Amino acid sequence: IEYHKLSSSTGFWLIGNGSISVNGETPVSNFETIIDSGTTIMYGPPAAVKTVYASVNGSKALDGELEGLYSFPCDSIPEVSFKWGTGNEWSISADNINFGQLEEGSTECVGALGGEDLGLGDDVWLLGDSFMKNVYTTFSFSKNSVGFATLK
Repeated sequence: IEYHKLSSSTGFWLIGNGSISVNGETPVSNFETIIDSGTTIMYGPPAAVKTVYASVNGSKALDGELEGLYSFPCDSIPEVSFKWGTGNEWSISADNINFGQLEEGSTECVGALGGEDLGLGDDVWLLGDSFMKNVYTTFSFSKNSVGFATLK
């Protein structure tokens, strides 16, 4: 298990020095991350998420009820992974980064990463089930850490 010390005592499982990789590039780095099993998708600050999707060919910002979310062509789902410090890269499967078609029969799919101001600063991300379904995650009170390991 790769453990990461909590970066604050806010009551969240918050770890620092995060980065996101999209199709082999790292558009955003050096952020803090809340790991939360009570959240379905993943969120980052709106400006950072806009930067992430700028590196995804054919992506578009959505509006209305879906504001903060982005779409991308269903036939070219981006390869996304996260890592903390010098640790391993933890990949998100194509099924988990793809939240589904924009509407039935659409060639556009909704990304499971949205832009949301969490009210905790401009460098705090929140990774929910769309991330956690890809890794074994452990929350250690004794180590004051969050740990990740490869799924069997």
